[in-house]
Amino acid sequence: MRKPFAKTAGIIFGTVLLAAGSWYSLRPVSESRRLPGGSGVSVEWVAYGRTNVFVDGNLLERTFGSLLQKFKGQGLAFLKAPTRKVFSDPEGKLMFRLRFENVDRQSSPFFLQPHKRPRIIVSDASTAHRYLGHIWDAEKSRNGRDWHAYVSMTAFPRAQKYLKVDIEDEQGELLARLSVKNPGYVRRAPITPAASPTQISVGDMDVTFGSVEFPEKAPLGFGGMPPAVLNLKISRGGLTVTNWRLADATFRDPYENHQFTGTSKTLTNDWQRYRLYGFLDPANAWKAQFGITKDADFSPDELCTFDVKYPLVGQTIEVCHGRRLQVAFVNTDMLSVDLLDTNANVRLTFIGAADEQGKLESGTGSWSQHRFWRALDQRKIGDTIYVGSPKPGTVFRVTVAIHTNYAVEHIFVPGKAAQKSR
Repeated sequence: MRKPFAKTAGIIFGTVLLAAGSWYSLRPVSESRRLPGGSGVSVEWVAYGRTNVFVDGNLLERTFGSLLQKFKGQGLAFLKAPTRKVFSDPEGKLMFRLRFENVDRQSSPFFLQPHKRPRIIVSDASTAHRYLGHIWDAEKSRNGRDWHAYVSMTAFPRAQKYLKVDIEDEQGELLARLSVKNPGYVRRAPITPAASPTQISVGDMDVTFGSVEFPEKAPLGFGGMPPAVLNLKISRGGLTVTNWRLADATFRDPYENHQFTGTSKTLTNDWQRYRLYGFLDPANAWKAQFGITKDADFSPDELCTFDVKYPLVGQTIEVCHGRRLQVAFVNTDMLSVDLLDTNANVRLTFIGAADEQGKLESGTGSWSQHRFWRALDQRKIGDTIYVGSPKPGTVFRVTVAIHTNYAVEHIFVPGKAAQKSR
């Protein structure tokens, strides 16, 4: 009698354990909150690391789906392989998976264009500094009822055990507030480095760093984020140089947060002013890595011109002053050029393009030190910009510059006082 009883007890215990594991694996990691319109939102999964894998499916599908799917028995037809989404960053990133219930896709703001979607903000409880999350397109859950949206962040309050996640509309009004355990929690505060000297030599030039400003009345940027202004002056032999600039700035703090920041340059009384959006908490020191490089007045031996026909099947190689360029079209009609010599001390810059009708305007695109993508679809006639895809057979004459880039590392200590909580 003892053996049958023990076997039955083991089966019951295993069933209860499996049910408990299924509930624990699939439960949200935050409470659900009601959004305007009646839909519910919760954080279903949160992770931090260089590679974050999100799996969608029930416990049986996660555990056995990929294996049992190979069997052709009709009794197992209901069991499907789980779906996986992988997000990677060489330095690590924080990822959330939001779950939306009872969503009306036609009216939900989460299905609008990225710049019109609600903001995902994680705030520091001690300094009130706001970190903006990047929200990806929503997609249908495997259960056929709910929707998932993924949020990524490379910077967030590391010293907090729990993260306050706010969902705001375009006007900054709070729609919902969630709380999740911080998977990237740092128990001990790291050592704060000392600020770098305010003046350094770069090539034959002197670079002087001014203060970091936080203007209170400046226009807000994407996601309602306030700007910071970085000031620097570049001179040669005591004379101000204005055709060199700071480019491709990545900022890091002692907590290993990192943020790549686009910069816009303006000139005021010999000082170059760079407006930064989405910056790190100014209560901590910033280690900035960027390039000092030309942005105008290129010499003939830095400029290069080549022709490319649209459409281009595959890719082609152009040689400019002994350096190889890989040329192609991406996203149908966007010119893509890669400098295959990825030396840290050289940079590729798009100068312009023209077709048989004349010069084109610099269209939308993206760029980094050794690559750029540019849309060749904008032409100015009078005071009007016309947009139109190029016709097959169009030959573009493209001019680029291959020029010196000085890699610089500098530590800023903004020293901004902690803000009051909003």
